[in-house]
Amino acid sequence: MKTTVFDKDGKQLGEGKLVTKTVTDAVVEWKDDFSLTKLKGKEIKLKFELREAKIYSFSFGT
Repeated sequence: MKTTVFDKDGKQLGEGKLVTKTVTDAVVEWKDDFSLTKLKGKEIKLKFELREAKIYSFSFGT
């Protein structure tokens, strides 16, 4: 699974490292020291790209 974060206008802000294992509680690790904490309170878009996989839910941790 590949995860990408965009701002509300579609500009890419960050990209997650690939999750390649079958897991039930994967944590997205961000490339280039990116962090969602600086985006708190802002509108963002997430893009999940999957191959032969399913996402049942996701959440933001603190």
